[in-house]
Amino acid sequence: LYRRQAEPDRTAHLSTDAFMDRLRALAREVLTWPHLQPWQRLEWAAVLLFDVVPMKELPPWFLERRNITRQDIGVDLLSLDGKHAVQCKCYNGTVPHSQIKRFVRVSKWIFKVKECTLITSTSSRLTGASDGLLKSQHVQHVSISDSEIESLIRRSNKSKTLTDKN
Repeated sequence: LYRRQAEPDRTAHLSTDAFMDRLRALAREVLTWPHLQPWQRLEWAAVLLFDVVPMKELPPWFLERRNITRQDIGVDLLSLDGKHAVQCKCYNGTVPHSQIKRFVRVSKWIFKVKECTLITSTSSRLTGASDGLLKSQHVQHVSISDSEIESLIRRSNKSKTLTDKN
């Protein structure tokens, strides 16, 4: 009886790992596409950086368990354990404070995540109010350039090659 109860957890863990392996492989492929929009590059880079899943790619069981949809509600990516939310902003100028505030609220109050990360392009700027909000709410801010994304792709491909050989 004990063994049967333990099996679903182990199976769920294995299927989660397999899902993330496939998603990371997809991210590596998508990031090579020349027609990808800059904001899409940030989102797929976030998959590789933080092991998070774009809202549009979340499995149905995840959505059902949390009673959410794939609509844009201010969070771009979530970890499958529900503990990490990521928002990506790619502006050629200042990101509106209202969008940062919405991300923090939705992450903390609706998804109840323990960790939040805002990823911006190097062309994006934050207001002083946004900087203050991120600091007061302990939200990590990562600014990433195109060359850093290219480096991430190379590192990810190398680590994949090493794991394939083992």
